[in-house]
Amino acid sequence: PVRLIYEDDKGTNPGIIAAVNKLAYERKVVAILGCARSTQVHAVHTLATEAKVPIIYGGTAWSIRELKNPWLFGIRTNDRERAAVLATYLVEGLGHKKIASLHSDEAYGQGGSQETAKVLASKYGIEPLIDQMFARGTKDYTPQLLKIKQTGATAVYVWSPNPEDDGIILRQIKQLGLNVDVI
Repeated sequence: PVRLIYEDDKGTNPGIIAAVNKLAYERKVVAILGCARSTQVHAVHTLATEAKVPIIYGGTAWSIRELKNPWLFGIRTNDRERAAVLATYLVEGLGHKKIASLHSDEAYGQGGSQETAKVLASKYGIEPLIDQMFARGTKDYTPQLLKIKQTGATAVYVWSPNPEDDGIILRQIKQLGLNVDVI
């Protein structure tokens, strides 16, 4: 029989450290299913080794794989591989050559955007026409979107870890009449 035990990580690195400590040392669990954010996985990777408790995680930063920690088990494709798929689809699948980048200022957004740009450049000789960044929780993306519109881009790749931002971006793209494929 399997029994699930829940601990709140509070969405923070100190919270995940406290939760993993409690699960590993007080509750003596055999495995931990959690750590959705890459920063959280980085925060607990040495703790997993010390406690000898496998952690199944959803973080997508390629840097986690580079840790080569035998106690960490990723269940999602890493961002480097996702960037390659995204770039390939934009160019080979949709036929775009005029591409813009829009991303959050967090590690996820910056890293994903940079990796996508690297693949576009190395595989297709394409540089993003413009690279626009925003802070998480922005309510008005008009300045970034108007700059993208001015470039004549036919596609925009967006790296954002926040669904609320994504919804606002998509609504404002439509409101501004920006006729682009958005990935």
